[in-house]
Amino acid sequence: MNSPSLLEAPNRKSFPKSLAFVAAEVTSVVSASRLKCYMTCRRQFYFRYILGLKKPAGAALIVGQALHRMLEIWNHARWHGDNADLGTTPERFEEEWHTIVEAQPVAWKDDKEEPKQKATALRLWQAWLADPPIPIDQAPEGVEVYLEHEEAISDRPKIIGYLDLVRAGGLLVEFKTAARSTKAEELAHQHRLQLTIYALLYRESTWQQEKGFQVIQLIKTKEPKIEVFNFPPATDKDFEELDATIHAFQQGVSRGDFTLSPGQHCSWCDYRTECQNKVATN
Repeated sequence: MNSPSLLEAPNRKSFPKSLAFVAAEVTSVVSASRLKCYMTCRRQFYFRYILGLKKPAGAALIVGQALHRMLEIWNHARWHGDNADLGTTPERFEEEWHTIVEAQPVAWKDDKEEPKQKATALRLWQAWLADPPIPIDQAPEGVEVYLEHEEAISDRPKIIGYLDLVRAGGLLVEFKTAARSTKAEELAHQHRLQLTIYALLYRESTWQQEKGFQVIQLIKTKEPKIEVFNFPPATDKDFEELDATIHAFQQGVSRGDFTLSPGQHCSWCDYRTECQNKVATN
């Protein structure tokens, strides 16, 4: 890429003009994914959001997208009072899988990986249909709801998010796919910022406090499992920590803090090659 690199001088006080503009744009809108990326690895954030380096989707992302899409179809049918089973057949799953794969580059390891991953996803989806943890006759209050916080009404920047599902009474549901089971306290810690953002957006949109959160994990084990975790509404402390994180994020990006953040996440980082090459040349 021909753009000047901020990595030539980590923590520098000023940007090349073109990248400074990108940085300002990136921090003008806050989402859970942007916050999580920066707080996990500043260097990864630089490659993904500042330079805009695109990477092929991995197998885990494709499985997650396929299951998320089927859940969206299932929930929309219930929302509109339709027969949820009619739109979620194996044939429909096959169609949605094909559409998702064709829409983006995918980094399959070999020719056998795609059918293997598709079979895993289909088994997990069939496990959901066999025993859904949400009553099929319970109409949602919202499905794939886009919400945003307008910066004009507070000191916060614009914040955006999509709520996977809003159940009766304002129970905010987030669907996750995972390779293994997770303890409740670990899950709550991992997704605390995201859930707090959803609470903020829901409260500002409805003028009501959320009933709580429900995280439903679809586990890709040999015998598929579905785990349901319930958490209480967000607290004042949660919002204080969200604001502190947003402030650290904006300040860090504005001063060019994209220094190396090594850790276990490096093992599955899409930008490992670029990062290692840069470190080697420093």
